[in-house]
Amino acid sequence: MKKGLFLIPLAATAFAGDFKPHVLKEGETISDLLKRHGFKPLYGKDQWVNKTLELNHLTPDGAAKIKKGYPIFLPSKKEDVREDKVSIKKAAIMRQGLFGNTISDHQRVYLELDYFASDVALKNSDVTLGQNYGLGLRVDGANDYKIGDLTYNFYGSAFVYTHGIGEFEGKDDLATSFSPTYQFDLGADIKTPELVFTFGPTIRLEERSRLEETNENVDLRRDRLAWFGVNFEKTFEANHLLYQTNAGYMRKMIGQSLNGGSEFSASQIYAMGKINLSRDYDMGIKATHTQYDNIGIKQENSIGLNFSYNLK
Repeated sequence: MKKGLFLIPLAATAFAGDFKPHVLKEGETISDLLKRHGFKPLYGKDQWVNKTLELNHLTPDGAAKIKKGYPIFLPSKKEDVREDKVSIKKAAIMRQGLFGNTISDHQRVYLELDYFASDVALKNSDVTLGQNYGLGLRVDGANDYKIGDLTYNFYGSAFVYTHGIGEFEGKDDLATSFSPTYQFDLGADIKTPELVFTFGPTIRLEERSRLEETNENVDLRRDRLAWFGVNFEKTFEANHLLYQTNAGYMRKMIGQSLNGGSEFSASQIYAMGKINLSRDYDMGIKATHTQYDNIGIKQENSIGLNFSYNLK
């Protein structure tokens, strides 16, 4: 008899009628189950993950060790409604986030702010851009789709970036300014029972300015590019906080110079870590490395911060 079966009489006595059983499938976690059944918010001292651990007499370390076939008891989800003492009418269900009541239940929408610094290595000089800001929206699908054992979902984002003055190393009398960058990402998250992380393809469309050094001259070019790559993501809990790590690789596939710049190839690797500070706020740090070929840029490195607010 599995260890978890001994919890049945305990749970039935303590929570009579306020739970429902579920037998874990391969790769499932308690947070996965709660998220799928629409429990919000998940994390925090008195939130649903902690409630479910208490219901099943589990510690966070114990929950990380349970496997396929273990019976878990989920709390019954009661609608968050209140009786109006005057009119005896029910109040509307309140959703989290600033615009929670106007956003579909099929999406999670985040307002994001980026700040980063970058260094560009040209053929014969280096350029530093110390102040770059981005403002955008990210939309994550809240519905899970299945094909056999695969579970997948979609996400997308749209950002506008403004850039500070580019300063040339060792050339105090030389500087350059950049027009805003427009960036659109679309991707899919795929999860399989055999892997502890999700992965999926991603496409990026961007319009941005970059420097090009040819024949001892430094020119500013404007490009429209399409990138294609793969993203890997791992989410885990520690000390009642939710952490998310991302890493990926992208390759420039097609592009067009808007002012006659030469054709080039490029690839990029990136890594990002985020922490859920509260129900609605996340903070992260991201680093990227872009390598160029057939152009007067050797490489570009950037590191910066990301803040996001959950609109729903």
